Amino acid sequence: MSKKPAAKEPGSACRLWHIVSGSSPLSQPAQIDEELSLHNHLLIDGLSRYKSPCAESLKKLQGESLKEYQRNFILQISKVLNLDEWQSFELFQSYLEHALRASRNQLKTLLTQSKHYPSLLSMVLVYYLEERSYILKCQAHLLTHWQDDNHPFQEQFASVVAKMNKSGHFTKQILDQYRAACSWKVPTSGSRDSLLTSPAVSKWVCANLHEQALLLELLLHYYKEFEHTRDSFMELFDLVQAEGFGQRQQNQAHIVSPDMQLRLKWIGKIWCCLLLEGFDLPGLLHDPSTRLQSHPLLPPAFDVREISTVMLGWGDLPHQLPLMFAWAVLLFMHSSGDTATGSAASSMKDAQLMGSKALRRGVMSYLDGLVSSPCLEARPGVGAVVRSTVNILLSLVLQHFSESSLGDMKILVNVTGKSISSPALCVDFWNDVSMSHFNSLLQVCTHRFPHDFRPLVDLLAVLCKGEMPATRVFGFLRQLRTYAESLSDLKFSECELTDGACYSQVPHHLCKSADPSSVAHLVLPADRSGLTDQQCAGNPFVVWDFVYEAWHLFLLMMDQYIHSTPATVAVSDAKMQLLDVNLASVVTLVTQLLKHNWSLSSDLQPVIERVYLLLQRSVVSASPSQELISACVQCITVLAQHDAHQVWLNLQQTGFLPHSTTMPTLSSSTIPSVDGRHMASGHLGQLLSDVERAQGHYPITLASLNLLQHLMKGLCSPINGQSWPIPSDWAACLAFVVHEVFMDFYKWRYRSADICNKIGFYTLSIFEVVLQQSKGEQSSPTAAAAAASPASKSGKDQKSSPAPLTSTTASSDSSFSLSQFLVESLLYGEASVALLNLLSADIDAVDVDSGGDDKRSQLLNLTKCGVSVLTLLLQAKGEQISPLEKHLAVKTIAQSPSSATTALFGEHLHLVAVIASFIHHRHDRQLPRLATCLLQQLCMSSALSIHTCLGSQAVPIREKFVSRLSARTESVSTKVAVLEMLTVAVQLQPGLIELFLDLTPIDGASGSKDFTMSRGSCLHPILLFLDKKTSCPAELRCAALGFLYGLWKDRRVSALQAIKKSTDFWTNILSSLFEDLPSWKENEDLYCLRVKVATHIIRILTVELYYCDSVSTGLLQQLTDLSEKKRYLYWLEQLTPVCTDVDMEDAGESSVVSTLSSRKVSDSRYELLKGLQSLLMIAVTCQASSCKLESLTACSAILNTVLETLRSHISSQHTAESVQSPLQLASLFLFLCKNCQRSILAPEQVLDSLASLLVHAFQTDRAVVQLAWPNLSASLLIIIRLVRRYRKPPPEAVGDLLQVFCQCLHALRDNVATKNSQALLTSVYVLCELIPWLPTSSPVWRSALDQFAICTLLTHILEHCLMTREHPELVEAILSLYVVLSQIPKGAEAVASPSLVHQLCLSLARVLAMQTMSNGASATHSAWDRPTSAHAVQQHTATSSMTSGAMASAGAAAASSSLYATVTSAAGGESNGGISNSSGSGSSGVGVGGSSTPATSSMVWFSVWSLALQLITNILTALRHHFIQSALDFVCAHQERLAETLGFISTHCIVKRHVDVVRHTTALLHCLSAFHHQWHLTIPQNFNVLQGEVLRLCHRCCSLLSRPKLLSRLAESGHDIGHYDTSQARLMLRRLSASPPASQRTPSTAQASAGLGKTGTVSTSNTQVVRGLGASSSTKSNASPIADQTNIVSSTTGDDGDDDDDDRARSKRKRGSLATGGSAAATASSLLKTTTASTSSGLTLGSSAALSQMKTSTASSLSSTAGASSTSSSSTGTSNSSSSSTQPQSIPVTTGNAGSSRGLRRSRLSFSEEDPEPEQVSQNALNLQRCLIHIIGDCLGFIQRLTPSISDILLNTALDKADSPLLFTCNFDTVPSLDEHDSVSFGDAVACVEACIRFLPRGASSHVTSPRKARRLTKEVGSPTKSPTKSHSSKSTMHDRTQVMYVVESALLVLMVQAGSYLRHPDMDADQKRAMQWELSSMMGNLLSLLSRQLHTRNAASSPEYKSSRDASLFSMENSEQSFLALAEAFVKTVLH
Repeated sequence: MSKKPAAKEPGSACRLWHIVSGSSPLSQPAQIDEELSLHNHLLIDGLSRYKSPCAESLKKLQGESLKEYQRNFILQISKVLNLDEWQSFELFQSYLEHALRASRNQLKTLLTQSKHYPSLLSMVLVYYLEERSYILKCQAHLLTHWQDDNHPFQEQFASVVAKMNKSGHFTKQILDQYRAACSWKVPTSGSRDSLLTSPAVSKWVCANLHEQALLLELLLHYYKEFEHTRDSFMELFDLVQAEGFGQRQQNQAHIVSPDMQLRLKWIGKIWCCLLLEGFDLPGLLHDPSTRLQSHPLLPPAFDVREISTVMLGWGDLPHQLPLMFAWAVLLFMHSSGDTATGSAASSMKDAQLMGSKALRRGVMSYLDGLVSSPCLEARPGVGAVVRSTVNILLSLVLQHFSESSLGDMKILVNVTGKSISSPALCVDFWNDVSMSHFNSLLQVCTHRFPHDFRPLVDLLAVLCKGEMPATRVFGFLRQLRTYAESLSDLKFSECELTDGACYSQVPHHLCKSADPSSVAHLVLPADRSGLTDQQCAGNPFVVWDFVYEAWHLFLLMMDQYIHSTPATVAVSDAKMQLLDVNLASVVTLVTQLLKHNWSLSSDLQPVIERVYLLLQRSVVSASPSQELISACVQCITVLAQHDAHQVWLNLQQTGFLPHSTTMPTLSSSTIPSVDGRHMASGHLGQLLSDVERAQGHYPITLASLNLLQHLMKGLCSPINGQSWPIPSDWAACLAFVVHEVFMDFYKWRYRSADICNKIGFYTLSIFEVVLQQSKGEQSSPTAAAAAASPASKSGKDQKSSPAPLTSTTASSDSSFSLSQFLVESLLYGEASVALLNLLSADIDAVDVDSGGDDKRSQLLNLTKCGVSVLTLLLQAKGEQISPLEKHLAVKTIAQSPSSATTALFGEHLHLVAVIASFIHHRHDRQLPRLATCLLQQLCMSSALSIHTCLGSQAVPIREKFVSRLSARTESVSTKVAVLEMLTVAVQLQPGLIELFLDLTPIDGASGSKDFTMSRGSCLHPILLFLDKKTSCPAELRCAALGFLYGLWKDRRVSALQAIKKSTDFWTNILSSLFEDLPSWKENEDLYCLRVKVATHIIRILTVELYYCDSVSTGLLQQLTDLSEKKRYLYWLEQLTPVCTDVDMEDAGESSVVSTLSSRKVSDSRYELLKGLQSLLMIAVTCQASSCKLESLTACSAILNTVLETLRSHISSQHTAESVQSPLQLASLFLFLCKNCQRSILAPEQVLDSLASLLVHAFQTDRAVVQLAWPNLSASLLIIIRLVRRYRKPPPEAVGDLLQVFCQCLHALRDNVATKNSQALLTSVYVLCELIPWLPTSSPVWRSALDQFAICTLLTHILEHCLMTREHPELVEAILSLYVVLSQIPKGAEAVASPSLVHQLCLSLARVLAMQTMSNGASATHSAWDRPTSAHAVQQHTATSSMTSGAMASAGAAAASSSLYATVTSAAGGESNGGISNSSGSGSSGVGVGGSSTPATSSMVWFSVWSLALQLITNILTALRHHFIQSALDFVCAHQERLAETLGFISTHCIVKRHVDVVRHTTALLHCLSAFHHQWHLTIPQNFNVLQGEVLRLCHRCCSLLSRPKLLSRLAESGHDIGHYDTSQARLMLRRLSASPPASQRTPSTAQASAGLGKTGTVSTSNTQVVRGLGASSSTKSNASPIADQTNIVSSTTGDDGDDDDDDRARSKRKRGSLATGGSAAATASSLLKTTTASTSSGLTLGSSAALSQMKTSTASSLSSTAGASSTSSSSTGTSNSSSSSTQPQSIPVTTGNAGSSRGLRRSRLSFSEEDPEPEQVSQNALNLQRCLIHIIGDCLGFIQRLTPSISDILLNTALDKADSPLLFTCNFDTVPSLDEHDSVSFGDAVACVEACIRFLPRGASSHVTSPRKARRLTKEVGSPTKSPTKSHSSKSTMHDRTQVMYVVESALLVLMVQAGSYLRHPDMDADQKRAMQWELSSMMGNLLSLLSRQLHTRNAASSPEYKSSRDASLFSMENSEQSFLALAEAFVKTVLH
């Protein structure tokens, strides 16, 4: 059967009740009017709408398309309920919709099996009875508020009431319904009996009595508003006689339970009040004379004898007494006005009879019970009517009768006090004259005080409700004019008694003081008169005319009690008991005064002090007074609400509360253990065990638990922003509550069952207070993020399980808290079982409407509080599974066999299922919400599967949750709780979320599986919440979007497929982004919700853009609108700090604004910032075109907005909570600067703005310096390079920046010790950029460095880092700065300190040695060359547009640093692949930092080694002889590492990052070679070792250059440095541990990055730390771009076979004999002429220093490295057979294959057509060639300086052979071998020259491309199939001609010198010399002809434009080249021939 309601039944009466009572989200009058109109038939017809069965309805039901078993069951319902068949059908449909707890399949099982009929009928019966009661409640609510002008729906209610009372038929309708209810007989026999169980019959009877009471209450409301007629009164009067005040019930035999008896008594009381209303007593009170004449029940209108006769004949029924009493008053008033007639006398007589009879039978006691009825508390409306009626009756009685004639004064006072207990009546009592009759009662009580003590005190305790009444009561007691004293207490010697009078003869002590020193006696002076009063039988008293202060009397009484001893108590026990009672009344009065007017506390201070003493004295009494003790505790409770800490200190002196048994020390105290072993229960525990448990009466325990609740609430709250230390006694009190009360309270004996529930409720309330306070102390997200120090570990905060507290000490700085102790006790102690047992209530018992039953309402409150406490406990627990959770996982609840739930789900249910089933509860809106919150915590905190625990209830519970989500009248808080639970289940409960999603698979269009939402899916209401056409509360929309974000984040693809199919999905989702935010000052909560909504939408959009392959049309349109309407900018503008939103003139008001409110707004904006950060990162990198952010204008606007927002945050006042926002903004700005550099249209303006921001941040806010400074500095680096790209001069702000960063280094010098070196790191790198930008002559940089002693400071930091082997990145940065300074003449002097040299020699050597040991000797290569994502080395090129050459070289050296501004690009911190941002110092957003892992540290130390080489080289170049000794010390300390470094270049494996280190090493050795004599003399072994390594390195480089294909394969075997792996980047971003995808590069950009062209920005894939922000775009770089961190491992077999075969084929021809040349003298003479000619043409061949200087200058200006990361090449070992500087003993000149025997070989010198041209070589190979050319140049320069000049070789006959070492081997094979241990040979030099000639352009200059090549290049670029690496311009594929020619000339010069050395060598015979001459002449001849032809062709092909532009420089260079060629040709002709 369908579960939707019938068309005529829009909803249940329970739903209508929630609407009418205001507990539904429908709050608009129009909505209420619509609902009331829809339910008019329910409100107007009431219960009369239910009809009896009829044939027409049966026929109608037969026509309905129902199955047979469904129709049969509906007929059974009709039969049992005696209800119309069609209405039975509607009732069953409504039950299925609102109250069914079974699924459709379970319902079918119940309906098809008749054995389940009784249980199902019982559930339908309960639902039917509840519906009837809710209809009556709705009608009563309307009648109560239809004339209330303050009610928001008063007009709507009045309209309905008018329809209800149309034609005055309402009373008749209610009476008919009442009669029907009274005649409704319970089915106890017959056919219907078998269908109802015994519990169902009891429920029926109880509900019938409840319905009768509701009908009578409805009549009472009606007659309170409308006037009684005589006929209506008589009808009621007759009915009440017939019914016996409701006591004669049709089902009297079934009224057996106490609940039924109470309801029956309540019916009688309502009847009594109803008839009292018919007497029209209010009219008689206000206008008695007029009303008596027109009263409908008095003559002449009515004969009073008729009623009087009936009342006189009434029996002993107590409900008759108030009516008799009221009728007697009415007759008395009537007879008093007409005493002449006989009827008046008769009426007076009847009045006296009835009045005396009523008083004699206890009418006052009955009225006292009436106004004290617990049903009045549950029904406030009825309670007000009843109290008003009694109040009017008492007013008439007191107005016409004496108080003494009304019986016991105490009862009269009690009734009067309760009838005027409302604050409004208390105010009227003191101000309104009409209340004078009550004043007379007060006067009587005053007249008898203090003889009759309690009446006055009790009456005043009632009359002080309100601030003004409390003040009047206090003042009243300060001046009393009479004092009543018992005559028995008087002495005849002190007074004189005469006729009714008494006179005091001497001063008389009325009350003596027990402590005269504190309070004086109360003494009656002499000669005072008094009157005796004999009315009190047996106890006459005298009333003295004496003015005194009652408070004085109270103090004396308290002192008497306080100073009494236990012995005294035993003697006068009766008197002390009376004193106990009187003092209890006094303390109660004080409690009420303080409660309603706290300002009286100062005046009542003496009394308050004695309250503690009273408590201390009473608890040790022999018979403690429970009333006095509970009164004192209640008074102290009021005090605790205002000053809990002072109350606690005072209570500790009494010993009343539990306390710790250990003696606390001065600094700490021992915390009681969880099991309570170190706890004493105090007097409270003794009273509980000895007195209260024995009596079953617990007033002290209830009051004490209430006191502890308020104490805990006050003690846990900080005072003046400071938290108090946690004393052990606090924990002792909590331990007492846990162990002595909570664990055993259900085992105690009780007089009433509701007291047990109250004790449990108060106990749980204490737990809830403690846990709530702990929850409130938890900081906000930004506060938690700010609390984490920058050095703390990044990542998710891990909760730790609470440690045992037995030995824990608590102090002011201790982490102990009461909540921890409570969590330990309840989660890990025995109390966990008690807590679970408390929640193990029967579902049906909790689900039934209390209906005013105090017992059931207490059970409901107890269950709600237990659920709340368990939720808070699970929130506060750690990660460890607690015993409570273990018990919870296996806890099952045994249901009652007669329970309706048992028939559905069995006799045992899992406790989780019981908790989840509370969602079915309809009567209380809080229980379903609390149960849902608990389920949410169970999803997060426990290891159990919620879906499994639900069992067979899973589907019904799912359907109920979805039904509540869909209901219009469901509270928003419950819906939000459900959505939050589902959000948690998405990530942690896959089974549960699949249950709620309820997706149905269908076949897709392409054959793939697709999904659609089933009818029971929770997605239907969620999508309805997001529909922009519907009005949805902000909190509900926020929760719905949070759930959807959970789906997106968890990648629930099937659910996302189904969701996206909905109509206008993206339009509805993104609609909130187009709405502006309200002002947070007007509505803070709404503002925060709207911001949170926007945050969820932005995160959903981020994840969608990140994962989607193609953007849908709907989403694309919305993204276009977002961009066009500038919504990105709007939301970025909303990120301003809260303090900037407050106007300056409102400064005073802003100081009053709550700090919590500002923090709440800041937290919401912080979350929005993190969401926007993720969105912009993904939009810029992955979806720029889809988001319409590819335009420069859009990106520029976003970047400027971020910068302005960042400025506003830094300019504002910061707290610990708000400092994270600037950090995130700085990270976002850095990311945008890195990835949107093209959009920075005005970098100069951005630089000025950023510079001013940095200056302001450093000067005003050090918190920002600690966190955001690294990101700001990294952004500044990017902006500076952009400005320098355009060759702009340095702005004025550069000087300020230099000053600030120097000051920053000085201020942050200690951060290196705290592992927070990121600010130091980036500051050093900024100096590396700023110093080269300034002119050399500028004194700014030098003065700034000297002012703050930067060099000394950095050297100390360097020493610390090297000593501790920590912060390698900082060491790298410092050395980078030193490299910059060392290139400046004055800077080199400042850097070259002995301390620095010491650190670079010994400390660095130790660190590198330890690093090698940690990596392992056998794993060195793998350890240093491991591919990693932590660091990426990037080329930073030098600036060529400097004003000074020295400064330009300094910039180049600075650019060579490899670790420029370590920048982290991260996308978030949320788990499960979500894209979000995690706050933290090291990994927040896009930031600088990250901790170094061992692998990354190893690579950075390798880079440090590279920088150390550069630094030593630069200082040696600048200082020359002044630094040579330090340089030699460095070389000696690092001998093995230098040798190892030179072996990094291998013929079978080249690691790209090692090539640059080899370059730096050869450059250092080349510089040292200028001092080779001193070097050789000082450390000869070192010199020999390194010399041999250089010679072998030169051979290996020549071998590689002569094999282009092998070199290309070696270069391309690694990753291209300009390539960006998007797939891996997406993977890393999905894991949220690394950088976001960098910007998508065009092919040209990728090519430029690969070659380090003009862009110079190198991106590395999947790096956590990107070291290097990019090279300066305005610099030219010919340095090696081999900066990737990947091994290049290439096998020399197979792939290079073609090259080897070609080379060997070209060199097959060998010459065995050599022709002899001329004599040595002739040769020398001829060569001298050539030398002279060359010298005259401008080239001094004899001066190697000139060539070396030209080479050094060129190499330095072109040297820019990527600073390879710290890796270790495979150890090639240090060669022990180093080349000696001495001549070998024999020189073998043999023939043979190259590489085996060192034979003389010759090869053809020609270019093979297969050799790749420069345009065809890949960029990596080309870069590697350039690096090798530089290395060979340094090696040849090194060799050249070790050998004599060409002039000395040829002309100096006295040259010793030791001065001309033979460094070349006699191998003439021009295809060098691949043996790595071979030394350089003549053939290597020839092969090197041949390769360099090949690198020179043929047929065109390096700047002009031939037409043929231009056409080919254009074709290749235009072809889409060509590789991007082949589309470079000719300029990018050309080698530097200057460097190439230097290598050619150096190689030829060294070749000639070595040839001359061999020819002069005495050990070489003539044949060998001739062979060498012939071979060298042939080889050099071919080389020179090729070189001459190459140069001649270039000059001939030069264009006129080219010649005209560079005539001077070019032709001078060409003349030098021609002169050198002439020299070489002359050498060949004269020496070799």
